[in-house]
Amino acid sequence: MDKFHGVDLLRKICDVGYATACGVLAMQYLNGEGVPKNTSKAMELLQRSCTGGFEKACQERDVLRAKGVH
Repeated sequence: MDKFHGVDLLRKICDVGYATACGVLAMQYLNGEGVPKNTSKAMELLQRSCTGGFEKACQERDVLRAKGVH
């Protein structure tokens, strides 16, 4: 599986509500891995993941907010 197929699969899984997939996808956007780097999209996905119960996403979101990322 290539990175682009993996991102597409993560996006689909996130869209059906799997919070961990949203968190992993957020980190890919944050780091520009398989997708263009997009901190706004990363924060949106981290929030979605956090709301879905993935605690690590909440922690990462809070760290980024403390650094001034929105």
